Amino acid sequence: MKRIALVGALLAALCPQVQAQHEGWIKLLLSSTDFDIYYQPLSIGERPDGTRFVLSLLNYTDKDGRPASIITSRVFDCQRQTKMDQSNVQYSQHWGDGEVVATSGKESGWREVSPGSNGATLLTATCSDTPVKSTQLHR
Repeated sequence: MKRIALVGALLAALCPQVQAQHEGWIKLLLSSTDFDIYYQPLSIGERPDGTRFVLSLLNYTDKDGRPASIITSRVFDCQRQTKMDQSNVQYSQHWGDGEVVATSGKESGWREVSPGSNGATLLTATCSDTPVKSTQLHR
């Protein structure tokens, strides 16, 4: 449990510095959404069990019309087509800027990735052996 909390704390501490540049994030081109999802190819890594992890960013407008964002540390099992969220940090501005609104360091458990979903698009990018450009991800 301490390890999961530490991952969440590290994610909260490191993401603002990564976000400040807005560089290196690739937009996942999705059809008709009211939010933008990005992934950070430089954050992709492989765990000892062969699963891969990545940082994703969701820029959106909250119910009061204010900009907000969530940065998620996600793990994918490329062979089984499943995913698990490791931690989430919610911010009061786009790009992980502003105040930290909420954090979660609790792993979500493995879930199947639905074909054609946002998760499937991120799985494709994460499981590729080379960085995937946004034009290659367009659905």
